[in-house]
Amino acid sequence: MFEFVNIITEDESKAWILRRCAREIQKKYPEITINGSPRPLTYVINYALHKNASGVTVGHYTHLEESGVFRKRFIDTIPLFDYYVAMCKKTAGLLLEHGADPRRVSVVRQGCDERVRKEPVFGIVGRTYPSGRKGEHLVEKMIASNYKIKAWGRGWNVDDTISDFDALPDFYRGIDYLVVTSLNEGGPIPVIDAIAAGVPVIAPDVGWCFEFPVIRYDVGDWESLNGVLMRLTNPPTWDSWAKAHGKIFHAIGRKEGLI
Repeated sequence: MFEFVNIITEDESKAWILRRCAREIQKKYPEITINGSPRPLTYVINYALHKNASGVTVGHYTHLEESGVFRKRFIDTIPLFDYYVAMCKKTAGLLLEHGADPRRVSVVRQGCDERVRKEPVFGIVGRTYPSGRKGEHLVEKMIASNYKIKAWGRGWNVDDTISDFDALPDFYRGIDYLVVTSLNEGGPIPVIDAIAAGVPVIAPDVGWCFEFPVIRYDVGDWESLNGVLMRLTNPPTWDSWAKAHGKIFHAIGRKEGLI
């Protein structure tokens, strides 16, 4: 499919992350070459390795240095490429600031190391009240969405629930994030317990939550909370990195008459 693509990147003697970026694309699309003979489309990972190449060129951009030779290299190479792949939105913005055509800029994030990946466990702590102010509807949505949940306290409709006060330290050791679902609070105290236990907190702007370093979402808003939970349970993968490049190469190939 992509016999017209050659990737230029660091050589084997210097191989590290840039080489892996190239390899993960080649793993998905074996017909793509790495540091091979010239082809109609050349993808340079990263921009600093730009060489004079015929045909269509695509540059991968990471970040802009504050000063020095690589800052100049970042800016000077922009006119030399036909298309751009930025590592993040901030870098994409820098490309646009320095003259890149927004129609030719894409953002693709590298992937996680699958060896460290795990399914996160979200913890709920406290007891519910007839008023519903603890945000039980959000917990019900979490259950329906098949997130892995553990609860401590009373009133939660969570299968894995305990209420033994002596078991609270073990509970915090068994979760990856504390989720505050409350609609109204003065505290809640579990935010402080989680911080003491080294557990990140996901919380809305209730009580003192935003007085602490928490992952924020909008009060009572399932879409907002679910957006956070989805990003924490579905980090970018190398497979998504490769597939995104496949879409980019296909679109460029069609536009430039290469396929």
